[in-house]
Amino acid sequence: MHLFKYKSCEPFVHLVDILVNQRLYCATYDTLNDPVEGVFGHSIKAPDDPDADKLRHFSYEWTLHENRLKPNRICSLAGNVTNQLMWAHYTQGHKGVCFEIDCSGIQGLTPVTYFNNASHVSISEPKDYLKCKHSDWAYEEEHRIITESEHVPIEGRVRSIHLGARIDPVYIRPLFVLCDRAGVRVNMASPSVTGEITIFPLKQPLMGK
Repeated sequence: MHLFKYKSCEPFVHLVDILVNQRLYCATYDTLNDPVEGVFGHSIKAPDDPDADKLRHFSYEWTLHENRLKPNRICSLAGNVTNQLMWAHYTQGHKGVCFEIDCSGIQGLTPVTYFNNASHVSISEPKDYLKCKHSDWAYEEEHRIITESEHVPIEGRVRSIHLGARIDPVYIRPLFVLCDRAGVRVNMASPSVTGEITIFPLKQPLMGK
């Protein structure tokens, strides 16, 4: 299975880390861009005792849920490389890149399930909340690597890098050098007036001298 990692060119060291150290960074769930990450579909039952301190009860249950999720880290990947919204949202408006990664057999890889209604979410363990999102996010076709490690090794798995149509030329030569050393193909992702994105191979001589 080939999945895609959209990235901004800044900080450039993050791209270097993927190509040189051949690994993907995994973030904590509370640093992701969805404000209800990890809690979508989660509900806390009111205490059985009518005289109980409800505020303290809910605060305790909420903290308990957060603590159950904290050991888990997430690396988000997309299902395709030709999504205009993904290029706009995650590469600073086509100024970044998108890595094509062979994710076959990676432990902890799971597709995200999208729901229109939070009441439809059903989980068997706390980290299952990290596999669920509202259907507004479905355009991402997201797959996640859920792990307790800060990085996931991807040695030999990066197949190609796609450059955004608005990428600053200053990044092109360094990326070609890094990709040549890593055996990674370089492509250009070019949007058209019809709304489609065309992928075509980019040859080093096109960079100029």
